[in-house]
Amino acid sequence: AIDSSEEALKLIKKNEYNLVLSDIVMKGIDGLQILSETKKMNPETMVILITGYVTVETAIKALRDGAVDYILKPCKEDELKIRIKRALERQRLGKEHKQMEIALEESERKLNSIVSTVPDIIYRLDSTGKITFINVSVKKYGYDIEELIGTDFLDLVHPDDREKAAFRINERRTGDRSTKFFELRLLRKDKTAVPFEDKSIGIEDVPFFLIDAEGLYASVELKKKSFVGTQGIARDITERKKADKEIKELLEKESKSAREWQETFDSAHDIIILLSPDQRFIKINKTGYEALNKKPGEIIGKKCYEIVHGLDKPIDDCPCIKAIETKEGGVSEITEHGRNYLITASPVFEKNELKYFVHTVKDITERKHLEEQLQIRQRTPRWQSACPPEADSEKADSEKAD
Repeated sequence: AIDSSEEALKLIKKNEYNLVLSDIVMKGIDGLQILSETKKMNPETMVILITGYVTVETAIKALRDGAVDYILKPCKEDELKIRIKRALERQRLGKEHKQMEIALEESERKLNSIVSTVPDIIYRLDSTGKITFINVSVKKYGYDIEELIGTDFLDLVHPDDREKAAFRINERRTGDRSTKFFELRLLRKDKTAVPFEDKSIGIEDVPFFLIDAEGLYASVELKKKSFVGTQGIARDITERKKADKEIKELLEKESKSAREWQETFDSAHDIIILLSPDQRFIKINKTGYEALNKKPGEIIGKKCYEIVHGLDKPIDDCPCIKAIETKEGGVSEITEHGRNYLITASPVFEKNELKYFVHTVKDITERKHLEEQLQIRQRTPRWQSACPPEADSEKADSEKAD
């Protein structure tokens, strides 16, 4: 406790206090000035004013200037303790709230940094399907973020895909039932809507995307009444579609029937894979995806070393990397789990540009075994491999009977 308001003010300027309890009417500097100076020094300090002479104007000014409480004399000790405890609790909650805001701002900053570097389009819609957020990736297709805010996301969808996309883009479901790997076409800003069936237009003129989307809710318990919108990710798969188209055209030229080719492709006992230059699965036959114990949709578009080896980069001595370096196909034999395999990686170029790899895996365990047996027989003297005497006797008897 300090008797002099001037001395109190000096201490307040020197030190940081959690709470200041001051009378309003004092000699020299009054309580309202103490309040004002305290808040200037440290806005988080709680100030409680006490007075026996209250007016409405004084009370309003005190609260407006930042006093946390206003106590009339006489005040019982128990009541004063309650008021002080309440003020300190309010201060604690205020500090926690401020820390949470700082943490939230930092989290949002990091999230925005991540979102701004992701190549996929990340979007958020309100309950009517209007865009409330979309990241900078949309600029690659000619749009400005500002012009899209408040517009209907369906306006960006190719006209032929809008009907099937209506309840996928504005997804209300969550969890396992939400939209995943939904394929559709989006329009560039400078392109008119052209049906995909028009063969004069290439795939590259209308970008293809895979959409993942889920509903947003203000309350988990009241989903039906608290739907607030949709958030989703649109991944550009145009290059993959172009590769698929090129592969299809190639197969059509080399086969009279795509169905016959597919049946042959899937009936092959060897694993056959078509990989893009960055080692993404373009196509894999039935033997391949059964060996990997995955469905084709879980493999196509993914990188070989991620699916097969569980790595984030190609393995050492990767045949595809070697093929890129040498521009020639590579062949190697490996032994794994007691089986022998013949591995090939053949690059396919068009006008000196690598288009894809043909990657095969053949189980040659039985062939290796036969080769070993043949080598043993070749080393065996001829007289040991001749027909047994019984066979010659039977042949002679047969000739006599004739």
